Amino acid sequence: MFSVSGLKTNENWVFLQESSKSYRRYSKNKYRQQFYAVLDEFDRQIGRFVNGIDRMGLAENTIVVFLGDNGPTAWPRYYSEGLQPPGSTAGLRGRKWSLYEGGIREPMMVRWKGHLPEGRVDSETVVSSLDLFPTLCRMAGVTAPPVEFDGEDLTPAFSGRPMKRRKDLFWEYGRDASYAYPGKSWDKSPNLAMRSGQWKLLINVDGSQAELYNIDGSSVEEANVAKNHGDIAEHMTKELLSWRRSLPVLEPSR
Repeated sequence: MFSVSGLKTNENWVFLQESSKSYRRYSKNKYRQQFYAVLDEFDRQIGRFVNGIDRMGLAENTIVVFLGDNGPTAWPRYYSEGLQPPGSTAGLRGRKWSLYEGGIREPMMVRWKGHLPEGRVDSETVVSSLDLFPTLCRMAGVTAPPVEFDGEDLTPAFSGRPMKRRKDLFWEYGRDASYAYPGKSWDKSPNLAMRSGQWKLLINVDGSQAELYNIDGSSVEEANVAKNHGDIAEHMTKELLSWRRSLPVLEPSR
């Protein structure tokens, strides 16, 4: 598998410099040229991997899950150089290092030839990486350990039947000043977030900057309705701060 992050720093730089030359006709933005180069190579290597599975006759015995880890980067230098950052959030607010949807909502594809419907798009089910372990265990016919998972079994959704999750989801990012943040203040979120059904709450660990969004009606997270739904905001705040207090205490960054 190809991974730019796995290369040494100087090898990474040489790769980006050389390969990005082929993409100058698509953009004058050097960062987008580099992005296109990495994306193209990544696509090529994933294609080799999947084609290899097919050639070996393993497609019906192999579940392939392809997903992103976070939104596209938003280094401050992009903006200071007068350039737009590479990558798209499809209009969602936030980018990498943010708990707004543009930072945490990612596409995911699942392939299991002969078992899952092809070409089906599910834009309703909310899936977390926490759900992968219990879901894939069931799909593979493996007995999962007898523990209470933070995620849940979403096999029906993977099989083409959208479903509503039962468990709430929680996020934390930006515990102290050592963390990186998006280059635009609009994309910088509070450092805690919670998703419960259609509702999403963001708040700082000290209880400040409470933001409540009805994701079904405002996926771009512009209409903060915390004041209009005080009971929901208060309940979710208690749940979210309680979850935060349950996390391990980390040593201060040095």
